[in-house]
Amino acid sequence: MDKSVNDNYKEYFKTICEISPVGLFRTDNNGNIVYINKRYENLIGSKLETLKGDGWINFIYEEDIDKVLCEWKKSIDNRNKFTLEFRFKKTNGEIIWVLGQATPINTTNGFVGTITNINKRKKLVSELLALKEIK
Repeated sequence: MDKSVNDNYKEYFKTICEISPVGLFRTDNNGNIVYINKRYENLIGSKLETLKGDGWINFIYEEDIDKVLCEWKKSIDNRNKFTLEFRFKKTNGEIIWVLGQATPINTTNGFVGTITNINKRKKLVSELLALKEIK
């Protein structure tokens, strides 16, 4: 591929990562984070340096950690897609619900994925269930 075409693709990818409304990440083959976008940093309230490698695990809400790590390990071992709703504890102590998704790039290049804040949806579902119980 022509270097200028490759440079254009890199610029497109960089722009998409910067404007994305969801947190984006890339891992190595062992599931360790090697890249996150600004939205991911803002969702968690921490920088790449803290989240890099397996540092992101420190932000998983205590009650969800076993479930998340079990599913993540299955995805890594089997090279499967990962999709799970769970909670992160931000650096300011706030708990947020997220939808985490990742897919293997190929057999040797790790995973790419997204983290989407689903707090509003979770709150609405909870409120609807509460209303249903009242009736």
